[in-house]
Amino acid sequence: MQQNSSLTKHIGLCGFLQVTRILNKTWDIVFADELFAMGSFGIALRNKKIFKKPYVMLSTTVILQYFTWELALGRNFLCQPSSWTPFSDDIHFDVTNMVHRWSALYAEAISGISIKFGIECRKNKGLATLGINDFSFTDLWTNAAYIFQEEMDYLAFPTPISNDVLNIGSYCPQPNHLPLDLREFIEDSSSKGTIYIAMGTNVKWANAPLSITAAFKYVMRELHQYRIIFVNDNDSLQEMPSHVKVLNWAPQFDILNHNKTILFISHGGLKSIKESICTKTPMLFIPIFADQAHNAAIGAKLGFTRSLNKLTLNNEKLLVVAREMLSNNRYMDSVSRMHDIFLDRPMNSIEEAVFWTNRILRLAGRKNTFKRKGMSLSLIDFFYLLHIAFLVLFITVLCKN
Repeated sequence: MQQNSSLTKHIGLCGFLQVTRILNKTWDIVFADELFAMGSFGIALRNKKIFKKPYVMLSTTVILQYFTWELALGRNFLCQPSSWTPFSDDIHFDVTNMVHRWSALYAEAISGISIKFGIECRKNKGLATLGINDFSFTDLWTNAAYIFQEEMDYLAFPTPISNDVLNIGSYCPQPNHLPLDLREFIEDSSSKGTIYIAMGTNVKWANAPLSITAAFKYVMRELHQYRIIFVNDNDSLQEMPSHVKVLNWAPQFDILNHNKTILFISHGGLKSIKESICTKTPMLFIPIFADQAHNAAIGAKLGFTRSLNKLTLNNEKLLVVAREMLSNNRYMDSVSRMHDIFLDRPMNSIEEAVFWTNRILRLAGRKNTFKRKGMSLSLIDFFYLLHIAFLVLFITVLCKN
């Protein structure tokens, strides 16, 4: 017990020294992830406050949707799916459907307000330790040199941006050569094509309901004309027919990039949907959590995906949808078209991100963009809440009279 206590103190001291070293160092530029990375928010704001150095917000999820009004981007909550899109079969978002619009508005408003004020109004000891005692998302977004956005909702729905909000996610990595055993398995002459099944690193097949594992087993047995690569961590799912290769880990992008891979069954994270587009592989979503249902709505709008509800998934439903996607060329045509649009840019998006980063460094703290005046408006002013309250009061008085 005493040894454990000493070890804990030693680790704590080492951690403290490392953090102190980070805080006392002047960083030329800080990249802060938007996904509630309060530590990186604090380091970015501290570095700017003390050393007058810039920072860039890196938007890798749909969290930016909650703060577009603070950025005065002119985006409408009613025009695109919420990050809290409900689970269903064939998830989609129809802007002409009033129920879809109002559910999106409700989800975005509740989430945005609860996130903003839930964090800002709570005393954050971690940020206070960094010297940030009055944290606000308004300051965080307003003072960022740029916002680099990886989201791809702009491909499906109207998404205004500005000179400080840059889409840098439109790039595809270079594939590597597949290992010989995988290549021979995929290129089997008797196969009608390869199906790749992977649900991400956060999904533990060992904890999956028996009905779900049974559905996947059934479908893989039925699709014996195809080669299937199944990535999972469950020992009970290791024994499969010869046309199924079970792996604990797989070179996902390289497998999807093979021209014989014709269907990708996935949870639908941002990385997965981008790899689907990059490799021209149709995608069957089974969203699990977070922004995956939102991504399914994006994919459905772009025409190369379908989705199934994890809560009602069964043998026949999974088999019917998989067979429909395998036999219908429109999904392959749509994803090929989206691939061309995705990469149709004046310059590679990674090179563009490097260009703007170097520009920030060259300016050495000088203003690099013009900020919109709307960013200085309060929530009450931006949403005309006083006007609405006065109108409600006026109508109430009229009705009483």
